[in-house]
Amino acid sequence: MIQDQDYYRDLEQLERRVFEQNLRGEAIDELLHAFLKGLQRLHPGMLCSILEVRDNRLHNLSSPDLPAAYLQAIEGLIITDNLGSCGTAAFRREQIIIADTVSSEAWKPVRKLVEEHQLLACWSQPIISTKGEVLATFACYYREIKAPSGRETQTIERVSNLLQLILENRQITRELQESNNRLRQVNMAIDETIWEHDIERNTNSYNERFKSMFGYTQDQVREAVSWWFGNLHPDDVDAVRIKLDQIQRSPVNRFELRYRYRCADGTYKPVFDRALIVRDAHDKPVKLIGVMQDVSELEALENVRNRLMDAVLRIATSERIMAGHDPEFGLRAALKETVRTLKADWGGIWLVDGAKDRCISAVGPVAALPIDERPLPVHGTYREILGDQTRVVINDTRHPSLDLFARDTYFTPNGIRSAVLQAIRIKGSLKAILSVELCGTTRDWLADELQFISTMADQMAQIFTNSAIIEKEQALEQSLHEKETLLQEIHHRVKNNLAIVSSLMQLQAMETESQSVREQLLDSTTRIRSMALIHEELYQNENFTYVDIDQTINGLLDYVKSVMESDVDIQVRREIEAVRININQAVPLSLLINEVITNAYKHAFRNRKEGCICVKVTNRNGQLNVEIQDDGGGFPAGFNPGSAASLGMQLVQTLTQQLEGSSTLDNGEKGARFRLNFRIQDVSGAHSAL
Repeated sequence: MIQDQDYYRDLEQLERRVFEQNLRGEAIDELLHAFLKGLQRLHPGMLCSILEVRDNRLHNLSSPDLPAAYLQAIEGLIITDNLGSCGTAAFRREQIIIADTVSSEAWKPVRKLVEEHQLLACWSQPIISTKGEVLATFACYYREIKAPSGRETQTIERVSNLLQLILENRQITRELQESNNRLRQVNMAIDETIWEHDIERNTNSYNERFKSMFGYTQDQVREAVSWWFGNLHPDDVDAVRIKLDQIQRSPVNRFELRYRYRCADGTYKPVFDRALIVRDAHDKPVKLIGVMQDVSELEALENVRNRLMDAVLRIATSERIMAGHDPEFGLRAALKETVRTLKADWGGIWLVDGAKDRCISAVGPVAALPIDERPLPVHGTYREILGDQTRVVINDTRHPSLDLFARDTYFTPNGIRSAVLQAIRIKGSLKAILSVELCGTTRDWLADELQFISTMADQMAQIFTNSAIIEKEQALEQSLHEKETLLQEIHHRVKNNLAIVSSLMQLQAMETESQSVREQLLDSTTRIRSMALIHEELYQNENFTYVDIDQTINGLLDYVKSVMESDVDIQVRREIEAVRININQAVPLSLLINEVITNAYKHAFRNRKEGCICVKVTNRNGQLNVEIQDDGGGFPAGFNPGSAASLGMQLVQTLTQQLEGSSTLDNGEKGARFRLNFRIQDVSGAHSAL
């Protein structure tokens, strides 16, 4: 498992690469493929998937390592409730965690699929836009039954927020491109510079828009191509010349150019130039006709967008800010970044708390008064303005539609001329209100700026959420520690009580004159000791569910040797693999081995001076095999363990059934042999067939 510090460093680097790829406009399928591959490297065994939601159906967007047959089977499924993790998450608009898909009702309609492809766990998170639309689902599959850890839960939330930014940004960009295309078509007809280059005469001509676009008078405009080249930015001249020469020698008929063109006042404008080549009957170029578009505003908008995205990236990838360990610091850092990036005068986070709202964080680099002295809105004012809306944009606080009470008691006295109020919601419920305010000037807020405010509000909501998760985890850790301490004390007392009972019975055996009673008491003593050894190990270890059975068996063999009365020199050979099993299997196994070993001590070596018992324990792919062989006289002819009336043989059969295993008692090559086989599994609860 990757250490937390290394893990979050690697995750942050992965997120940064994805952000940079997104800013560069790289293909969405390549970007998401690389992102999911990176997540899978951080989480060995995890299979990531993003399904896009279109027309109320699920469509694969990126699933690098899911089986192709599985993806084909779920392609285009209609979104309904209880249709796998992703279909259910998209339908309910909430996170769906299914640790066991085979037994889950949500996976019942497609259970054969997950069984066929061994997709035994699936956690899905809907990606919801700021408009409330389900854009996609992000899912994590495992080929084993598995619930997410705390770190995995935080990562799912963090990845989902990043995917929301990427997918929504791509959607907005696509819509903006479509809008720009329509605008470009209109501009080509009425509001762009149209130019024509006569190749034979080596002259240029322009329409009237050229003069107004670049500020030239009629007398300043020249037809000479050298004049046009002379107005290109010096750094662009060579590239444009090379491109034009190549175009005229190639078979293409259309081309595009990007360059900076000098205006009459000496400044430069960025130009996007699209042109076509007119050829004569011999396919020789004779004219170039093009359209020069001033893209200053588009570049300015792109610069704004990049600046906003950089700010989001700084916050979203900062572990200190987003982790939630210090929510006061995180919220203030996010608020400060919001105010700074938007070049606002003041910002605040207002916690919605019962009937009153209170400001829990404030930033005001250019505020008229220090924050501590600045009057704050009357309790509830912002909540009343926001109402049930997600956002309220106030371009001008003097607008007559604005609430008079808010204007007269807060906005006007403090010189606030423009503001945006953004809801901070957690699972649909209003947690707080983010306010961004300007003093002394109005503003027509850009769509990108409003989207940025919404995204930062989402980051603040995540800080609130992470802080709450940490508080819950700390409470759970405290509760778990208390329970572990109590359980450790219970095992200690059980072990001590069993030891006392065992000692009393041992004393009783020493005092009795009856050999039969003495043997029965010693048998009971070893049985009790076999259970006490397990509780002793649980008390000494931090794990209260599993037992290192090799240590228990070795301790049991030593104990039996010490208490069994025998004149025979008995050697015990041990071939015991290190195996950890559930306590509810360890107890019957220890009792079984105790019965067989004590039986060998009592009956195997009559009339012998020495003997040997071999104990072998192996684990083969989850099947535990136990073999106990002695070199004594073996079982008498016709011996049938199933019909044996002794308590020991009855215990062997009953304990084998409890382990859901199989056992045999027969004669081996030299003496008696006992073999046991059962599957290692988690047995819940304390149950017994005794």
